[in-house]
Amino acid sequence: EYGVDSMPGGGAEIFDEEIRQKICHGKVSSENWLKIHKLWHDKGRQSNVTMLFGHIEERRHRIDHMLRLRALQDESGGFNAFIPLVWQRDNSYIQTDKIMDSEEILKTIAISRLVLDNIKNIKAYWATMTLNLAMVAQEFGANDLDGTIEKESIQSAGGAKSAKGTNLKTFIEMIKTANLTPVERDSLYNELKT
Repeated sequence: EYGVDSMPGGGAEIFDEEIRQKICHGKVSSENWLKIHKLWHDKGRQSNVTMLFGHIEERRHRIDHMLRLRALQDESGGFNAFIPLVWQRDNSYIQTDKIMDSEEILKTIAISRLVLDNIKNIKAYWATMTLNLAMVAQEFGANDLDGTIEKESIQSAGGAKSAKGTNLKTFIEMIKTANLTPVERDSLYNELKT
């Protein structure tokens, strides 16, 4: 069991089953996704949770997703972080004219902080929204940027306009320029002393 203290939160996508069937047919149902994480939390373990947004869902679907997470977090307390991921449209089979603008991304971050006040960490994952917007998101309720990601390839393959990686020095300088304090942490959000 060494090293099995947390579980990633990928695959949550969006919990509305009708939308889920269109964007990720064949993945575990939202009900089973939540059951799996509850079982994990019941063992005293922690996990993160994602939400893929900006595709064919509407704001009401995002809020429903958050409310389901809030209910499970009230029950189990096992989520470390909520990670809203901006959908990348360029190389996707999902066809839509909708474009997720910066304002709606920041509203989603702010709403998640209000609805999910029982999840300590809200991540503004810069690889899906650009580093500059992720920095602004820290003023809208996010408190985590993820990390340097020296060589990001998944989001860029999907068409992300963010950098394909950044070095530690640049990352720290950006954080300090925003009058924030950079903190190195592990996957359980324990601060690392370096």
